[in-house]
Amino acid sequence: MQAERLFDQLRAHPRLRPDVTSYNVALKSRLARRDAQGALQLFRSMQSGHRGAPRPRVDTYNTLLGGLRRAGATNATAWLLAQMKEGEVAPDEYTVCTLLRDQTSLRSSRHVWQWARKQGLARRSAAWHHWAEAHLRHGAPARTSLLLGLARREGVHLSTRSHNLHLRAELARGDEAAAVGHFETMSAAHPPPSLT
Repeated sequence: MQAERLFDQLRAHPRLRPDVTSYNVALKSRLARRDAQGALQLFRSMQSGHRGAPRPRVDTYNTLLGGLRRAGATNATAWLLAQMKEGEVAPDEYTVCTLLRDQTSLRSSRHVWQWARKQGLARRSAAWHHWAEAHLRHGAPARTSLLLGLARREGVHLSTRSHNLHLRAELARGDEAAAVGHFETMSAAHPPPSLT
């Protein structure tokens, strides 16, 4: 609420105008209160330029994609992606990560990943991590490590986060010995071992 009060004061100021980041913070605040309608109203004012509002950027859409579902607007994703296209705002890797994190099944996650690959947005480690994490979250932990190995073969830099995801997958599969063995290898190796 404090963020929204400050934002309203900034909007009412005779000389100052809030920038996109300020609007994004106000959107997050409304979404955190589960005020989907208030967030959409603010977003529409950005689209129309009402009261000098700046145009939405990709981070604005990512904020909405990540927050509207949690705020109760469960069918907003397709509409937001259409609005991005109409507004000629290109999705980015964070868009992919946000969409993957929000999926409720492996099938819907696969659709997001196929879309991301077509868009050329699945080249970096963050997107691959979320794709692998989707398999772990939706009951296919055996594929998690396979995907991380495939990412490495495609030239994606794997990090400690990748190895932690691999360990979680081993534990989810019930293979504590493999998890402990990999952890011991990780602890002794500089750099950490590959995931192939």
